[in-house]
Amino acid sequence: LVAEGANIVVRIPGKSDISKKIILGAHYDCYGGPGANDNATGVACLLEAARVLSGLSFKNTIEIIFFTGEDIPDGDLGSKFYLRQLSQEEKQNVLSVFIVDMIGNNQGVNESAGEEDLNIMYDEAGLSHDLSDSIALVITSSVSGLLVKVGLDSGYDSDDDEFQLAGIPTLLFCEDTR
Repeated sequence: LVAEGANIVVRIPGKSDISKKIILGAHYDCYGGPGANDNATGVACLLEAARVLSGLSFKNTIEIIFFTGEDIPDGDLGSKFYLRQLSQEEKQNVLSVFIVDMIGNNQGVNESAGEEDLNIMYDEAGLSHDLSDSIALVITSSVSGLLVKVGLDSGYDSDDDEFQLAGIPTLLFCEDTR
């Protein structure tokens, strides 16, 4: 298997500290399936985020990254490549990473009841636990009927894994975790 791809990075420069950044990410590749949920849903979410955020200003830089090579065997190639390009200082300037992976299909036990859910999974070091609780509160008070579950990321394979290994606080947004 030979795979080739490129990450796509949209950068909204910060107004006061451009060296510090927040990353929003989703992978745009698929392997062995049509890719409608895995992960066109994450890409669509970030395209809308880019549209909305592009008209705003922020203290820190926002990077919206569409990663390649997440779904192929031995995946997360795009996030691994991205991190290898950063110096240790640049890694320390990444304040947090939000990854969106598979948010368009609920295959849970209550799917037939029409119940949808969103899982917000924080990093194993717990660096983003409080943030995940705050985001869940905002979502549940804004979106009627959406069940939001917050929990520890316990090995759901996605691009957030590479950032966790680098010691960067991460949140993964997905549906139907194990």
